[in-house]
Amino acid sequence: YQLLNEHLTEGCTTQAEWTMLNWLCHALIGWNYWIGNVSELQALCKSPQIASNTIKGLTDKGLIRILHKDRPDRGNRVILVSPVLAWKGAYAFRNNSQTRWYT
Repeated sequence: YQLLNEHLTEGCTTQAEWTMLNWLCHALIGWNYWIGNVSELQALCKSPQIASNTIKGLTDKGLIRILHKDRPDRGNRVILVSPVLAWKGAYAFRNNSQTRWYT
């Protein structure tokens, strides 16, 4: 929470980006992976356009990465959250994941 709050208070993220990133961090299925449908992300925002802009903003800032898009069905997403911000599971793999994230 501290790092997420610092991003918000220093103006690095908007309120919508903070809300989505916070939700993604809590909804990880394992390590730093979130798997779901874009409709879940749109439900967090007031409109699909805001959700799209929020995802783009987080991607441009390097806080998330979209690993897979529209596979196997349209709307499905596999999103990676920065391992510095959130991690769920065996911490033995976290350092290796952080190294890969920044190279």
